[in-house]
Amino acid sequence: MLYTVPNERNILHFPSNWGSRVYHHCMALHAFGYVSHVALLDNSQYNTIDHNFFIAKHVCRSLCLHKIMPATIARPFLARELLKHLKYCGIFHWYTGNKILFLPLDLRWMRRYKVKKIVHWQGDDIRDPLLELELNPWYSHFTKNLCFNELKNISKANKLKQKIFFDEGFTFLAPVDLVPHLITDAQKIFIPIRHTLNTDYLIPIENKKNENRINIVHAPSEYNIKGTSYIIEAIKKLEKHFHIRFTLLSGLPHQGVLRHIAEADIFVDQLILGMYGMASLEAMAFGIPVVCRIASHIREQLPSDFPIIDATPKNIYEILASLIIDKDKLCALGDASRSYVVKYHSYAIMGRYLHSLYESLKPV
Repeated sequence: MLYTVPNERNILHFPSNWGSRVYHHCMALHAFGYVSHVALLDNSQYNTIDHNFFIAKHVCRSLCLHKIMPATIARPFLARELLKHLKYCGIFHWYTGNKILFLPLDLRWMRRYKVKKIVHWQGDDIRDPLLELELNPWYSHFTKNLCFNELKNISKANKLKQKIFFDEGFTFLAPVDLVPHLITDAQKIFIPIRHTLNTDYLIPIENKKNENRINIVHAPSEYNIKGTSYIIEAIKKLEKHFHIRFTLLSGLPHQGVLRHIAEADIFVDQLILGMYGMASLEAMAFGIPVVCRIASHIREQLPSDFPIIDATPKNIYEILASLIIDKDKLCALGDASRSYVVKYHSYAIMGRYLHSLYESLKPV
Protein backbone atom coordinates (compact mmCIF):
# COMPACT_ATOMS: atom_id res chain seq x y z
CA MET A 1 0.00 0.00 0.00
CA LEU A 2 1.29 3.48 -0.88
CA TYR A 3 1.12 6.34 1.61
CA THR A 4 1.06 9.61 -0.32
CA VAL A 5 2.81 12.32 1.67
CA PRO A 6 0.98 15.66 1.54
CA ASN A 7 3.85 18.01 2.42
CA GLU A 8 6.67 18.15 -0.13
CA ARG A 9 8.41 20.87 1.89
CA ASN A 10 9.39 18.34 4.56
CA ILE A 11 12.69 16.55 3.96
CA LEU A 12 14.02 13.46 5.70
CA HIS A 13 17.84 13.43 5.80
CA PHE A 14 19.47 10.13 6.81
CA PRO A 15 21.47 8.05 7.86
CA SER A 16 24.99 9.61 7.72
CA ASN A 17 26.41 13.09 8.14
CA TRP A 18 29.83 12.78 6.51
CA GLY A 19 31.56 16.14 6.32
CA SER A 20 28.53 17.76 7.95
CA ARG A 21 26.67 17.74 4.64
CA VAL A 22 23.35 17.14 6.39
CA TYR A 23 23.99 20.04 8.72
CA HIS A 24 24.78 22.49 5.94
CA HIS A 25 21.90 21.33 3.75
CA CYS A 26 19.42 21.75 6.57
CA MET A 27 20.60 25.26 7.30
CA ALA A 28 20.73 26.31 3.63
CA LEU A 29 17.28 24.88 2.84
CA HIS A 30 15.54 26.57 5.75
CA ALA A 31 15.69 29.92 3.94
CA PHE A 32 13.68 28.38 1.11
CA GLY A 33 10.84 27.19 3.33
CA TYR A 34 11.87 23.59 3.89
CA VAL A 35 11.58 21.74 7.20
CA SER A 36 14.26 19.11 7.70
CA HIS A 37 13.77 15.93 9.70
CA VAL A 38 16.97 14.09 10.57
CA ALA A 39 17.86 10.58 11.74
CA LEU A 40 21.57 9.75 11.83
CA LEU A 41 23.51 6.66 12.79
CA ASP A 42 26.92 8.26 12.42
CA ASN A 43 27.12 11.99 12.87
CA SER A 44 30.15 14.27 12.44
CA GLN A 45 28.21 17.46 12.97
CA TYR A 46 29.80 20.86 13.53
CA ASN A 47 28.47 21.06 17.07
CA THR A 48 31.13 23.62 17.95
CA ILE A 49 29.61 26.04 15.45
CA ASP A 50 25.98 25.64 16.40
CA HIS A 51 25.16 23.85 19.64
CA ASN A 52 21.50 23.86 18.62
CA PHE A 53 22.29 21.96 15.43
CA PHE A 54 18.91 20.33 14.90
CA ILE A 55 16.85 22.50 17.23
CA ALA A 56 17.51 25.80 15.48
CA LYS A 57 15.73 26.64 12.24
CA HIS A 58 12.80 24.31 13.02
CA VAL A 59 14.99 21.28 12.37
CA CYS A 60 14.41 18.09 14.31
CA ARG A 61 17.04 16.79 16.72
CA SER A 62 19.17 14.05 15.25
CA LEU A 63 19.56 10.53 16.49
CA CYS A 64 23.24 9.78 16.99
CA LEU A 65 23.91 6.43 18.61
CA HIS A 66 27.22 5.16 17.29
CA LYS A 67 29.20 6.52 20.24
CA ILE A 68 27.06 4.90 22.91
CA MET A 69 26.27 1.49 21.40
CA PRO A 70 27.46 -0.80 18.59
CA ALA A 71 25.99 -0.10 15.16
CA THR A 72 24.28 -3.51 15.06
CA ILE A 73 22.29 -2.55 18.14
CA ALA A 74 21.78 1.07 17.11
CA ARG A 75 20.30 0.30 13.70
CA PRO A 76 16.88 -0.84 15.01
CA PHE A 77 16.67 2.43 16.95
CA LEU A 78 17.52 4.30 13.78
CA ALA A 79 14.76 2.45 11.92
CA ARG A 80 12.28 3.38 14.65
CA GLU A 81 13.34 7.04 14.44
CA LEU A 82 12.87 6.99 10.67
CA LEU A 83 9.39 5.56 11.01
CA LYS A 84 8.41 8.54 13.16
CA HIS A 85 9.24 10.96 10.36
CA LEU A 86 8.55 9.07 7.12
CA LYS A 87 4.87 9.90 7.03
CA TYR A 88 5.53 13.64 7.36
CA CYS A 89 8.14 13.96 4.61
CA GLY A 90 7.69 14.29 0.87
CA ILE A 91 11.41 14.05 0.13
CA PHE A 92 13.79 11.28 1.23
CA HIS A 93 17.44 12.39 0.98
CA TRP A 94 19.57 9.30 1.60
CA TYR A 95 23.28 10.06 2.13
CA THR A 96 25.97 7.52 1.10
CA GLY A 97 23.49 4.71 0.56
CA ASN A 98 24.37 3.24 3.96
CA LYS A 99 22.01 0.54 5.13
CA ILE A 100 19.34 1.10 7.77
CA LEU A 101 18.87 -2.57 8.65
CA PHE A 102 19.58 -4.55 5.46
CA LEU A 103 20.00 -3.71 1.79
CA PRO A 104 18.03 -4.14 -0.43
CA LEU A 105 15.21 -4.78 2.07
CA ASP A 106 15.41 -1.19 3.33
CA LEU A 107 14.49 0.12 -0.12
CA ARG A 108 11.64 -2.32 -0.57
CA TRP A 109 10.26 -1.12 2.76
CA MET A 110 10.32 2.43 1.41
CA ARG A 111 8.26 1.46 -1.62
CA ARG A 112 5.26 2.04 0.64
CA TYR A 113 5.86 5.78 0.37
CA LYS A 114 5.25 7.64 -2.88
CA VAL A 115 7.75 10.47 -2.46
CA LYS A 116 10.73 12.13 -4.10
CA LYS A 117 13.71 9.86 -3.45
CA ILE A 118 17.36 10.89 -3.69
CA VAL A 119 20.57 9.01 -2.96
CA HIS A 120 23.57 11.26 -2.42
CA TRP A 121 26.91 9.58 -3.15
CA GLN A 122 29.95 11.15 -1.54
CA GLY A 123 33.19 9.18 -1.97
CA ASP A 124 34.32 5.74 -0.94
CA ASP A 125 30.66 4.70 -0.74
CA ILE A 126 30.82 4.16 -4.52
CA ARG A 127 34.44 4.72 -5.53
CA ASP A 128 35.72 1.79 -7.59
CA PRO A 129 39.31 1.21 -6.38
CA LEU A 130 40.23 -0.75 -9.52
CA LEU A 131 39.08 2.10 -11.76
CA GLU A 132 40.73 4.68 -9.52
CA LEU A 133 44.04 2.82 -9.87
CA GLU A 134 43.73 3.23 -13.64
CA LEU A 135 42.79 6.92 -13.47
CA ASN A 136 45.02 8.01 -10.60
CA PRO A 137 48.77 7.27 -10.57
CA TRP A 138 48.98 8.14 -6.88
CA TYR A 139 46.09 6.01 -5.60
CA SER A 140 48.34 2.98 -5.06
CA HIS A 141 49.80 4.91 -2.10
CA PHE A 142 46.40 4.53 -0.42
CA THR A 143 45.69 0.91 -1.44
CA LYS A 144 49.16 -0.54 -0.84
CA ASN A 145 47.98 -2.47 2.23
CA LEU A 146 45.04 -4.07 0.39
CA CYS A 147 45.31 -7.19 -1.75
CA PHE A 148 43.76 -7.39 -5.22
CA ASN A 149 40.87 -9.59 -4.06
CA GLU A 150 39.92 -7.01 -1.42
CA LEU A 151 39.89 -4.25 -4.03
CA LYS A 152 37.89 -6.45 -6.38
CA ASN A 153 35.29 -7.14 -3.68
CA ILE A 154 34.96 -3.42 -2.89
CA SER A 155 34.50 -2.66 -6.58
CA LYS A 156 31.80 -5.30 -6.95
CA ALA A 157 29.96 -4.25 -3.78
CA ASN A 158 29.91 -0.56 -4.72
CA LYS A 159 28.51 -1.28 -8.18
CA LEU A 160 25.86 -3.61 -6.74
CA LYS A 161 24.79 -0.99 -4.19
CA GLN A 162 24.31 1.58 -6.94
CA LYS A 163 22.25 -0.83 -9.02
CA ILE A 164 19.96 -1.52 -6.07
CA PHE A 165 19.17 2.18 -5.68
CA PHE A 166 18.92 2.76 -9.42
CA ASP A 167 16.42 -0.07 -9.85
CA GLU A 168 14.28 1.43 -7.07
CA GLY A 169 13.98 4.72 -8.95
CA PHE A 170 16.22 6.88 -6.73
CA THR A 171 17.68 10.02 -8.29
CA PHE A 172 21.49 9.99 -8.05
CA LEU A 173 23.45 13.00 -6.73
CA ALA A 174 27.24 12.94 -7.01
CA PRO A 175 30.17 15.38 -7.13
CA VAL A 176 32.00 15.56 -10.45
CA ASP A 177 34.98 13.49 -9.29
CA LEU A 178 32.72 10.46 -8.79
CA VAL A 179 31.14 10.50 -12.25
CA PRO A 180 33.51 7.83 -13.65
CA HIS A 181 32.55 5.60 -10.72
CA LEU A 182 28.81 5.72 -11.37
CA ILE A 183 27.25 2.72 -13.05
CA THR A 184 26.69 3.26 -16.78
CA ASP A 185 22.92 3.78 -16.58
CA ALA A 186 23.27 6.40 -13.84
CA GLN A 187 25.98 8.40 -15.64
CA LYS A 188 23.36 9.50 -18.17
CA ILE A 189 20.87 10.91 -15.68
CA PHE A 190 22.71 11.80 -12.45
CA ILE A 191 22.56 15.32 -10.99
CA PRO A 192 25.87 17.01 -10.05
CA ILE A 193 26.19 18.37 -6.52
CA ARG A 194 28.71 20.62 -4.77
CA HIS A 195 29.55 20.95 -1.09
CA THR A 196 27.62 23.55 0.92
CA LEU A 197 29.32 25.88 3.39
CA ASN A 198 28.33 28.68 5.77
CA THR A 199 30.38 31.50 4.26
CA ASP A 200 28.75 34.03 6.59
CA TYR A 201 30.32 32.28 9.57
CA LEU A 202 33.74 31.56 8.06
CA ILE A 203 35.15 34.95 7.12
CA PRO A 204 38.75 36.19 6.69
CA ILE A 205 40.60 37.57 9.67
CA GLU A 206 41.33 41.26 9.26
CA ASN A 207 44.79 42.57 10.10
CA LYS A 208 46.40 39.19 10.67
CA LYS A 209 49.69 39.36 12.55
CA ASN A 210 52.65 39.53 10.20
CA GLU A 211 55.39 37.42 11.74
CA ASN A 212 57.67 37.76 8.71
CA ARG A 213 57.34 34.07 8.12
CA ILE A 214 54.93 31.93 6.13
CA ASN A 215 52.49 29.89 8.17
CA ILE A 216 51.71 26.59 6.40
CA VAL A 217 48.91 24.41 7.79
CA HIS A 218 47.91 20.82 7.02
CA ALA A 219 45.11 18.72 8.55
CA PRO A 220 45.90 14.98 8.19
CA SER A 221 42.53 13.39 8.87
CA GLU A 222 43.89 10.32 7.04
CA TYR A 223 47.66 10.21 6.53
CA ASN A 224 47.63 7.91 3.49
CA ILE A 225 44.83 9.56 1.53
CA LYS A 226 46.14 13.04 2.36
CA GLY A 227 49.72 12.20 1.37
CA THR A 228 50.90 13.64 4.67
CA SER A 229 54.31 11.95 4.55
CA TYR A 230 55.11 13.74 1.28
CA ILE A 231 54.04 17.08 2.77
CA ILE A 232 56.22 16.62 5.87
CA GLU A 233 59.18 15.68 3.69
CA ALA A 234 58.70 18.83 1.60
CA ILE A 235 58.41 21.00 4.72
CA LYS A 236 61.72 19.69 6.08
CA LYS A 237 63.41 20.76 2.85
CA LEU A 238 61.68 24.15 2.87
CA GLU A 239 62.81 24.87 6.43
CA LYS A 240 66.41 24.81 5.22
CA HIS A 241 65.79 27.72 2.84
CA PHE A 242 62.81 29.72 4.14
CA HIS A 243 61.51 31.18 7.36
CA ILE A 244 58.30 29.19 7.80
CA ARG A 245 56.09 27.76 10.52
CA PHE A 246 54.38 24.43 9.86
CA THR A 247 51.30 23.37 11.83
CA LEU A 248 50.05 19.79 11.64
CA LEU A 249 46.45 19.77 12.87
CA SER A 250 45.69 16.50 14.62
CA GLY A 251 43.54 15.58 17.60
CA LEU A 252 41.91 19.01 17.84
CA PRO A 253 38.19 19.81 18.06
CA HIS A 254 36.81 21.27 14.86
CA GLN A 255 36.69 24.77 16.30
CA GLY A 256 40.41 24.56 17.06
CA VAL A 257 41.14 23.35 13.55
CA LEU A 258 39.23 26.29 12.09
CA ARG A 259 41.13 28.76 14.24
CA HIS A 260 44.49 27.48 12.99
CA ILE A 261 43.32 27.42 9.37
CA ALA A 262 42.08 31.02 9.61
CA GLU A 263 45.53 32.15 10.75
CA ALA A 264 47.39 30.32 7.96
CA ASP A 265 49.11 31.80 4.93
CA ILE A 266 48.89 28.55 2.96
CA PHE A 267 46.66 25.53 3.55
CA VAL A 268 47.78 22.18 2.13
CA ASP A 269 44.99 19.64 1.70
CA GLN A 270 45.35 16.20 0.07
CA LEU A 271 47.84 15.08 -2.58
CA ILE A 272 46.38 11.70 -3.54
CA LEU A 273 42.70 11.61 -4.52
CA GLY A 274 42.55 14.51 -6.95
CA MET A 275 39.57 16.48 -5.62
CA TYR A 276 39.06 19.20 -3.01
CA GLY A 277 36.79 18.69 -0.02
CA MET A 278 35.41 20.53 3.00
CA ALA A 279 38.81 21.32 4.52
CA SER A 280 39.85 23.12 1.34
CA LEU A 281 36.57 25.03 1.24
CA GLU A 282 36.90 26.14 4.85
CA ALA A 283 40.38 27.50 4.16
CA MET A 284 39.16 29.25 1.01
CA ALA A 285 36.28 30.83 2.93
CA PHE A 286 38.87 32.35 5.27
CA GLY A 287 40.68 33.76 2.23
CA ILE A 288 43.56 31.28 2.52
CA PRO A 289 45.27 29.98 -0.65
CA VAL A 290 44.90 26.20 -0.94
CA VAL A 291 47.32 23.65 -2.37
CA CYS A 292 45.62 20.39 -3.30
CA ARG A 293 45.92 17.73 -5.98
CA ILE A 294 43.20 18.26 -8.61
CA ALA A 295 43.08 15.59 -11.31
CA SER A 296 43.12 16.97 -14.85
CA HIS A 297 39.83 15.30 -15.84
CA ILE A 298 38.19 16.89 -12.79
CA ARG A 299 39.63 20.37 -13.30
CA GLU A 300 38.21 20.38 -16.83
CA GLN A 301 34.72 20.23 -15.32
CA LEU A 302 35.25 23.00 -12.76
CA PRO A 303 34.58 26.72 -13.33
CA SER A 304 37.30 28.73 -15.07
CA ASP A 305 37.88 30.84 -11.94
CA PHE A 306 38.74 27.80 -9.79
CA PRO A 307 41.67 29.08 -7.67
CA ILE A 308 43.20 26.00 -5.97
CA ILE A 309 46.88 25.40 -6.77
CA ASP A 310 47.42 21.86 -8.04
CA ALA A 311 50.24 19.82 -6.50
CA THR A 312 51.31 16.19 -6.40
CA PRO A 313 53.66 14.24 -4.12
CA LYS A 314 56.29 14.73 -6.83
CA ASN A 315 56.20 18.55 -7.05
CA ILE A 316 54.83 19.69 -3.67
CA TYR A 317 58.20 21.17 -2.64
CA GLU A 318 58.50 23.31 -5.80
CA ILE A 319 54.88 24.47 -5.58
CA LEU A 320 55.21 25.60 -1.96
CA ALA A 321 58.58 27.25 -2.60
CA SER A 322 57.15 29.30 -5.48
CA LEU A 323 54.25 30.50 -3.32
CA ILE A 324 56.50 31.43 -0.41
CA ILE A 325 58.62 33.58 -2.72
CA ASP A 326 55.67 35.36 -4.35
CA LYS A 327 53.65 36.97 -1.53
CA ASP A 328 51.66 39.13 -3.97
CA LYS A 329 50.42 35.95 -5.63
CA LEU A 330 49.46 34.57 -2.23
CA CYS A 331 47.34 37.64 -1.52
CA ALA A 332 45.60 37.48 -4.90
CA LEU A 333 44.91 33.76 -4.48
CA GLY A 334 43.41 34.39 -1.07
CA ASP A 335 40.97 36.96 -2.44
CA ALA A 336 40.07 34.71 -5.37
CA SER A 337 39.53 31.75 -3.04
CA ARG A 338 37.08 33.64 -0.85
CA SER A 339 35.17 34.90 -3.89
CA TYR A 340 34.97 31.41 -5.38
CA VAL A 341 33.49 29.80 -2.27
CA VAL A 342 30.85 32.53 -1.89
CA LYS A 343 29.98 32.27 -5.58
CA TYR A 344 29.62 28.49 -5.77
CA HIS A 345 29.28 26.96 -2.28
CA SER A 346 27.46 29.43 -0.01
CA TYR A 347 24.11 28.78 1.66
CA ALA A 348 22.36 31.23 -0.64
CA ILE A 349 23.70 29.55 -3.79
CA MET A 350 23.37 25.93 -2.71
CA GLY A 351 20.03 26.44 -0.97
CA ARG A 352 18.63 27.74 -4.26
CA TYR A 353 20.26 24.87 -6.15
CA LEU A 354 18.79 22.21 -3.83
CA HIS A 355 15.40 23.91 -3.98
CA SER A 356 15.42 23.76 -7.78
CA LEU A 357 16.60 20.18 -7.67
CA TYR A 358 13.81 19.07 -5.33
CA GLU A 359 11.21 20.93 -7.35
CA SER A 360 12.30 19.18 -10.55
CA LEU A 361 11.80 15.66 -9.16
CA LYS A 362 8.68 13.53 -9.33
CA PRO A 363 7.51 11.16 -6.57
CA VAL A 364 8.24 7.47 -7.17
